[in-house]
Amino acid sequence: MSRRTFAVGRSTATPSWNGKGVRPDGWEGWDDGWDIYHIPFDDPDAIAAAMDAAKEADQQARERIMEYQTDIPPLVLRGLTNYVNYGVPVGEFLTAVLENNLANAVAYADVNSLVALKTILMVLHNEAPLKCWRHPDRVAAWLRMDTEQRAGIIDGCPSWQRFMEVTEPTPTAA
Repeated sequence: MSRRTFAVGRSTATPSWNGKGVRPDGWEGWDDGWDIYHIPFDDPDAIAAAMDAAKEADQQARERIMEYQTDIPPLVLRGLTNYVNYGVPVGEFLTAVLENNLANAVAYADVNSLVALKTILMVLHNEAPLKCWRHPDRVAAWLRMDTEQRAGIIDGCPSWQRFMEVTEPTPTAA
């Protein structure tokens, strides 16, 4: 007879989840290192240790997000969050970044955006839903997507939800 267990997940920021290309939150194609631990229901010490590890991982992620905020120009950060949350089109620089077009991103960047390029890519890689970036077709589909579809994808993306909790930018009307 097998022991009853529950699963605790945490992001390790290294690609090691299950290798199947679909993460627990529904993102497809790229995994960001979800480790799933099965903890016995009848082992309170293991449960406490797992919960402590999950809290520590969450705190580390929140600290990383705070660093993003200081490195990314406020208008770029607002444009990025409005794009992901509401499907608001962005300028040439962010469009090039979202489409994974390095040459155009560098060509269209101002000095501050160019300095922040690595951090912007880290935000996208670590926090944003994969369906909204990395290819021109994905960007076009995200912009065409209705609010309900977009919200459903965002609801399944705990890393983006945490990002929004920490950053809380002011939205702009579409």
